[in-house]
Amino acid sequence: MKRFEIYEELKKLNCPFQTNISSIIQLPGLRATIHAIDRQAAIQIKEILMRSTLIEEIKRFGEDEIKLILNRVPPQFISSDIMKVIEPYARPIRVNNIVDQYGIQTGTKHVFIKREGMRHIPRFLQMRAVQVHVKYEE
Repeated sequence: MKRFEIYEELKKLNCPFQTNISSIIQLPGLRATIHAIDRQAAIQIKEILMRSTLIEEIKRFGEDEIKLILNRVPPQFISSDIMKVIEPYARPIRVNNIVDQYGIQTGTKHVFIKREGMRHIPRFLQMRAVQVHVKYEE
């Protein structure tokens, strides 16, 4: 659906979009991303949109992903190195480098993995000669 069609559908479904939605971004093709003001609003919008016969697929961002927090990661480890270490446990999607206010890496990385097929990830992972601390909620 196009962005303006989503607005029209939300109006038809009596969704309080003017107070619950901060943006609707048109993606390539007929896909769009809706940004809610908070988690509760996102859940409410998803439930409302599920009643629509015009919308084919609705996913809340991250509902099929888990965020891993890796600490003590030396800056020389690039995303592909980190993904290789995670692959035995889960399918990695992307790696975000966390930087401070000066743009310098902090040694923390966020790794987003697919929830489906995930195995238990140890608290510490060995990356070459470095032991990296792993945290996640599950």
